Amino acid sequence: MVAIKQVDQQAILSLDRIRTQLLKFRIMQSNGLRCLLYEFGILLPEGYAQLSKAVPEAFVDAEHRVPSLLLDSLRDQWVRVIQLDDEIRKIELRLKQCLHESADCQKIAETPEMVC
Repeated sequence: MVAIKQVDQQAILSLDRIRTQLLKFRIMQSNGLRCLLYEFGILLPEGYAQLSKAVPEAFVDAEHRVPSLLLDSLRDQWVRVIQLDDEIRKIELRLKQCLHESADCQKIAETPEMVC
């Protein structure tokens, strides 16, 4: 039998689901950017932290290798990755605040379905 969740508990689980989905989107966008630049001989590391350090230099290199027709769209794609990261951080902050303030949040954070 599954216990009925309080409204706040359901909201917390929903936030966690949104966060998980945004993480997948960020990975998808990052991998897409990495693959497209690779087609022009520009190698980028795996992992978001390493990628974010390497991208500025990669775009300098890309100015000489990638047609301008494509380069602006690749920059736009990187902006989307950054926006996704900002959204992920906002949700993580909300979840952390809730964890400190609410017994419901602490209770639901102990469940296996919760990632935070």
